[in-house]
Formats: sequence, structure tokens, C-alpha cells
Amino acid sequence: MIKNADVTLNFVILGACHSETAAKIFLNAGAEHVIGIDRREAVLDGAALTFTNIFYSKVWENGSNICKCFEWAKQ
Repeated sequence: MIKNADVTLNFVILGACHSETAAKIFLNAGAEHVIGIDRREAVLDGAALTFTNIFYSKVWENGSNICKCFEWAKQ
């Protein structure tokens, strides 16, 4: 499905534990960045929600980039 779509994937956030395989699929399909959960970690819903809120609030700021947004959100 992804290979047939006429879109450019800049980043993908996977909100599921053990998402390494899905991350690889998105990277192989052309996503520049994939944020997922390491398969050895469990993340609390509150922590995931806080990360996501901070990440998306920074993504829309002028002059931001995905790597900087990730660094701000993971603190």
C-alpha cells in the first residue's frame, strides 16, 4: 500500500510497543525518520502522551527539524 501511494513520508511516529519491524517497513518505504518504541522497553501511556504532545508542538514551530523536536520531547 505504501509503495503505491504518491506521498513523501518525512516522519512517522509509531505508538505501539515492539514496533521495530513496522519502523523498518516505513524506512524501507521512504520515510526519512521513524520514531518508535524499542522492543525491549515498555512505555507508560502518560509518558508516551507527554512525548507526543511536546514533539508535535515543536514540529509546527518555524525553523524546527525532526531531530531537534525529538530531543526536546525526550527530555
